[in-house]
Amino acid sequence: MRIEYQIIILLFIHWVADFLFQTKDMATNKSKSNMWLFTHVSTYTTVYGAVGLFFFPPMQVIGFCAATFFFHFITDYFTSRLTSKLYAAKKYYGFPSFFSVIGGDQWLHFVQLILCYTYFTTH
Repeated sequence: MRIEYQIIILLFIHWVADFLFQTKDMATNKSKSNMWLFTHVSTYTTVYGAVGLFFFPPMQVIGFCAATFFFHFITDYFTSRLTSKLYAAKKYYGFPSFFSVIGGDQWLHFVQLILCYTYFTTH
């Protein structure tokens, strides 16, 4: 499969794992509870692991999932706390705002996913 298609699939899985598998409790509590953040990131990583095993060797999937877990946790730790404060202050638009931070959060996830994908499929 061409790399362009693999990256499109990678980003689609991100959407599924980060949004469709995120419960209301995870979304509303990850900004104030590391247990909920851990639950969200564990669920997210599990989706990647399950799907990844259909496409890649197990050792690549394990390395990718470990790195993705770490980077997703760190990113969401900061962005969820910031978006929570901006939302409570009703700062929805402009910069800094709830939506600008959500967009930045997604950009950081995309960069991390592509870098990890590149690393683990070439080493």
